[in-house]
Order: sequence, then C-alpha cells, then structure tokens
Amino acid sequence: MAASSLLGLRRMFVERVQHAWARYNVLLVTHPIRTKATTALIVMSTGDGMRQHIETREQGVSFWSAYDWKRTVRFSVYYAAVHVPWINCWYGILNRVVGVPSTLRNTVVKTLADQLLNMPVLAGLMLFNQALLAGRSVEEAKAKVQRDHWELVKGVWVVWIPALTVIFGTVPDRLRILAVNAVQVGFSVYMSKMANK
Repeated sequence: MAASSLLGLRRMFVERVQHAWARYNVLLVTHPIRTKATTALIVMSTGDGMRQHIETREQGVSFWSAYDWKRTVRFSVYYAAVHVPWINCWYGILNRVVGVPSTLRNTVVKTLADQLLNMPVLAGLMLFNQALLAGRSVEEAKAKVQRDHWELVKGVWVVWIPALTVIFGTVPDRLRILAVNAVQVGFSVYMSKMANK
C-alpha cells in the first residue's frame, strides 16, 4: 500500500513538472522577454539572497534583521529590465551574423564574440548602474567601474567561456537564456559581491 502511494505521488509530481515545463515553453514563444525577465528576477534575487546570507554569516549578524531588500530589488530588477532584453537582442544578432546551426565554428565564434565584445560592456554597465542605484554619485560610480571592472571581467571569463561554449553548442536557441540563468544562479552570488563591494 505504501509503495503504491509513493508511486502515485511520484507520478503526480512528474506530471506537474512536465505540465509546468510545457507551459514555460509556450510562454517562451508567446511572451519571450517577459518570461525570460521573470526567470531572471527569480534567479538574481536568489543569488543576491545567497550572497547576503554569506555576508551576514561572516559578520556574525542575523540574516533577516540585516537583509537589504532594496539591494535585492536593485540587483534583480536591473537584470530583468536591462540585461535580459539586451542579451535577447544580442543573441538574435549573433544568430543572424554567425548562423543558427550549432557547429563547432559557430559555437566558438559566438562564445568569443559574446565574451570579447558584449560582456565587457555589460559588466561595466552593471557596475556603474548598481553604484548609481545604490545612491552613489556619478564620480563614485565611475571610480567603481575603474576599480572593479577588470576583476569582474576575469571572473566572468572563468565561468562563462566554458558555460557558453556548452550552451551555444548544445542548447536550442529558445532555451539559451534559461540555460544561462541556470548557470547564473551560482554566478549571481559573485556578481552581487562585485556590485556591492
């Protein structure tokens, strides 16, 4: 009896996950930017929350009493409102210029173009905007970019060159931002550190 109940629960869980996945794929077609932005909000909020948890443990203070909700909102809304539309457009440009088939050549060209042309601009933009949104002056935001940009770029390359090689080489176009977001969950902890140091 217990085994059949567990089997029934497992089947129900699998069906619900399959239904949610099918619905997500429909939304990627019918509302691509909104769906990707919502996913980014969840991912970046999770990453910033994880980073703040690390920071509060290092400081020996209570997580909930020290949690900075405004910081999480700044960080995640920026990604949903700026980063996702930018990346969606950028990936479209790469597909038109380089081609859609995931050949070895296309994968290498897309990864290098993304990491050498696009990513340094986005990294600087993120540092600058996060500083401004945190209430710093334009001069302080510029100083932050000058101080932290190269460190951020190196950190991005360590994670994203291998990740994008796999993503551009194996993941269907409509699911690429989802795959990027899956990697981004962990990487956003580092991004949050860089944005708020």
